[in-house]
Amino acid sequence: CARGIGNALAKHLDSKGFHVFASCRDPNSLGAEDLRKSCSSRMQVFQLDAASDESVQKAVQFVKDNLGTCELWAIINNAGIQKGFLLELTSIQDFKDTLEVNALGPARVTKAFLPLLRRSRGRVINMESIIG
Repeated sequence: CARGIGNALAKHLDSKGFHVFASCRDPNSLGAEDLRKSCSSRMQVFQLDAASDESVQKAVQFVKDNLGTCELWAIINNAGIQKGFLLELTSIQDFKDTLEVNALGPARVTKAFLPLLRRSRGRVINMESIIG
């Protein structure tokens, strides 16, 4: 939610009247602050690191605690990183970190939120870019 299409989509959905849970790796980032300041009270910004099982479980609990009588209609997997551009200059650890977030992150988040999505017959939307 810090920048880019995730930030813009969160703002757009808020403007359409949706209750938006915007997850950010760093909930204190400028983009996260911008969402808090420029959106309605329906916007809830919280921390989620798609590479961390513990963080994802905390995010699920946060959403459960804040849904009230509403249901979760969808999750949008938009997290992505890009570490390095040239093969010979990119470490194996950087490749592992990129795969952890970009490939395993959406699976980890989706699996954790499935019970809420099944209850509402909700949807999973996966977004990717060339950069991450």
